Amino acid sequence: MPRSQDRVLRELDEVVDPTHTALIVVDVQNDFVSSDGFIAKFGLDVSDMQATVPRINDFIRVCRATGVPVIYLQEVIAEATVLPNFLARFGPFESIAVREGTWGAEFYDALLQPEPGERVICKPCYDGFEDTNLDVTLRSLGIRTCIYAGFASNVCVEATARHGFVKGYYSVLLSDATGAATPEEHMACERVFNVFYGPVVRTDEIAGVWEKVRQPLAASV
Repeated sequence: MPRSQDRVLRELDEVVDPTHTALIVVDVQNDFVSSDGFIAKFGLDVSDMQATVPRINDFIRVCRATGVPVIYLQEVIAEATVLPNFLARFGPFESIAVREGTWGAEFYDALLQPEPGERVICKPCYDGFEDTNLDVTLRSLGIRTCIYAGFASNVCVEATARHGFVKGYYSVLLSDATGAATPEEHMACERVFNVFYGPVVRTDEIAGVWEKVRQPLAASV
C-alpha cells in the first residue's frame, strides 16, 4: 500500500511515537540462546545473547506499560517447506536448528512469554515478512514503526528489518536488546543498520522518550 502521502517522520520522538509503533521480538528461542541449544552445541558462544535477554524483558515490560504492541517472531523450519538452498547451506533436515515440533524451536525459558492477545508469528526462514502475515498484522494495528529486539542481529533481525524498510516501515534497532554470535558481527550489523535502515538506539533512550509522553497524559487524567 503506497505511503507517499504520509508525513515524513524525522525526529526520534516522532518515529517511535507509541501510537504507531510496535516491538518485534525476533527468534529468542532455545536453539539460538540456550546453553543446550543448537548454536551452543555448534561451538559458538551464546553468553552475550543470554546476557541480553533481561534487557529484552525489561523493554517488553516498558512496551506493555506504554500500550505498544509486542509481536513475537518464531522461526520454525518444517520438513515439508524447507528450501533446497537452506539444506545445501546447513545440511540434512535432521541436523538443522529450530525444527518444527522440537524443544529447540520453543521460546527460551528466560524470555518473558507472550501474554494472551499478543501475536506470535511463525516464519519459515530468516525474514519475518516473507511468507507470513506480519505485514497484514502491522497494518491492521496502524503501525508505521518497528522496533527490533532479539537474535541474531546480523541475520534474522537484519533480514526482517530490511524487508520492513522496503515495505515502508520506519525501523529502529535496539543496540542493547539485540545480539549476535560475536560482538564483531553485532557491531557490523549496527553500522549497516544505521546507514541504510534507521536509528540504532539503546532501550533507555526510547523508554525516556515514552516517559515524557506518559507524563502529560497522566497529568491530564
